[in-house]
Amino acid sequence: MVGFSLQAMREEVAGAVSTIQAHGDTNINYIDGLKLFGSDYAHLLPDELHPDAEGYRLMGHNFLNEVAAPLFTKSPAMSKH
Repeated sequence: MVGFSLQAMREEVAGAVSTIQAHGDTNINYIDGLKLFGSDYAHLLPDELHPDAEGYRLMGHNFLNEVAAPLFTKSPAMSKH
């Protein structure tokens, strides 16, 4: 789609996830990719597209904090269906 920005796409996906959650799906989540690797880390993109080794290390660290860690800290009552 012409003129469809990455920001607009993020908003659409986040809205779709919210709608699905509102209809009772507790097994779908959304994480904004900027929480994993945002513009503050542009200096770690040597070709302005792909992260270098430090960028991948940072992205993995942020993934653990933003995505993986919360999965392991949920109480058993939260994970029952």
